[in-house]
Amino acid sequence: MAENVQDRLPRLLALVPWLSQRPGITLTETSSHFGVSVDQLTTDLYQLVVCGVPGYGPDQLVDIDFYDGERIWVTDPQTLSTPMRLTPDELAAHCIALRFLSQLPGISDKGEIGELAAKLDQAAVESGAVSAPGLINVETFVDPEIQNLVTESLVRNIKISFEYLAGDDSVSKRSVSPIRVFQVDDNLYLEAMCDQAEAIRLFRLDRIRQPQLLPDQAADSTGSDLGSKLSFMGSQALHAIHQAPHATIRLTEKTQWLSEENWIVSDPEEPMLIRVPFLSQDWLVGWALSFGGDLQVIEPPDIAARIMDTICEGIDRLTVDG
Repeated sequence: MAENVQDRLPRLLALVPWLSQRPGITLTETSSHFGVSVDQLTTDLYQLVVCGVPGYGPDQLVDIDFYDGERIWVTDPQTLSTPMRLTPDELAAHCIALRFLSQLPGISDKGEIGELAAKLDQAAVESGAVSAPGLINVETFVDPEIQNLVTESLVRNIKISFEYLAGDDSVSKRSVSPIRVFQVDDNLYLEAMCDQAEAIRLFRLDRIRQPQLLPDQAADSTGSDLGSKLSFMGSQALHAIHQAPHATIRLTEKTQWLSEENWIVSDPEEPMLIRVPFLSQDWLVGWALSFGGDLQVIEPPDIAARIMDTICEGIDRLTVDG
């Protein structure tokens, strides 16, 4: 399968400054560092040497010597010798994401996450931006004891039992083998192999009651219809995305890259039209508005109307404030 441009472009941008600081490094060492094959790395290097002004011949932007041997030499990096830096907004976004990730149950390397968040906080301060703790206090609205027990169950790979309060207020007793914890909107969900259902089920953590670890019962998911090797691609969460309603979106040139996202349905005959799955109307409205007018929701019409109303309300507020 062809590599996604969003995965390849950051590597291409990182290659030149990284190689400039390591003259004579081998193709094998470089490919290992970037997690690609030597053939893919060679393709990347060939593309880099023909980047430049129109005409796009070799040596117009950067000169890289790797043709006659195993080693790589960058002789003319020009303006590409400095490693990329995150903007203040990007630093803040990464800090917030890391702080939320560190609070998810089942995360065993929270120490490393905390250290990385602290380094990014310091970089944000040095760049003149407000640090993440000053911007937002990330919290999860779940009983800490439940979070701790779910985390221990995941880390120790043992079963956990609990009473579960369903959406219709019915209560059932469950014994499960946890797989992972993830977030949808403001809710945390436990994905687990349920003994009672003999299948994978999702449980909202704030609806779990009286959890108890079962240390004498190892977690087991081999009885599921997904086989012994579970993957995200086969999870019930992704299945729910595939069964979700879709919105039809018209793109502009600035947002055409969205058609290459693997979770979006694109039409080769209509490259500017895509179909986007959504589980929450609120999410779809916020997602569409985040592109600042560079895409248009065509269907469902009620969502399109809601987006237009939101824009008009914002304009009215600005007019009144002005």
